Amino acid sequence: MNYVGKYRYTDNSIIQLSVPDTANIMPFIRNDDVNGVTHLTWATSGGKWYINVNTSGAGWVYVFANIVTVEHGIGLAVYDVNGRMIWNTDCLPLAIMTAPNPWDGSPINSSSTVYDVNVGFPAAVMPGICSNYLIVLNPQMPLYLYGSMVARAYDNTVGARVWNGQQINGRPPLPKFRVNYIYIDTRLYP
Repeated sequence: MNYVGKYRYTDNSIIQLSVPDTANIMPFIRNDDVNGVTHLTWATSGGKWYINVNTSGAGWVYVFANIVTVEHGIGLAVYDVNGRMIWNTDCLPLAIMTAPNPWDGSPINSSSTVYDVNVGFPAAVMPGICSNYLIVLNPQMPLYLYGSMVARAYDNTVGARVWNGQQINGRPPLPKFRVNYIYIDTRLYP
């Protein structure tokens, strides 16, 4: 996948991409500050991809796709079996890294709990629900607060923050979470 560009968001919005719906895309998000929480969904319409941004802050979406954005015929190029150019020396390829999610699935004690990892450089993270969480409200009833956490990135940090939740009673659901955060070094992508 190659770098397509970065797109600014400041509130809930739709980002229309120039990427055809025949291509695959992979977005990454970077919040402006520690309090930002963003959830993305993406879909196609009119032959192009678009991204729905649901956020409590501002930030950037970095988009990658399996298309070539610059084709000028100078330099090295790689073609697929159908003769379609899939990379050339003007493309910035996707370079992903991973960091272990420090959450082990155990109940947490507050909806303000976060699970962040300092990766040592400015980063953007693959968005989406990265885990569920469980807060024990009353173990005798049993009564819980159960919800999901979304991946986030800010400064040199990738991690997760509570997105939503609801009160439940009865047997608690099993914890589910990504073992690793998938992220990029934003210094590579202007």
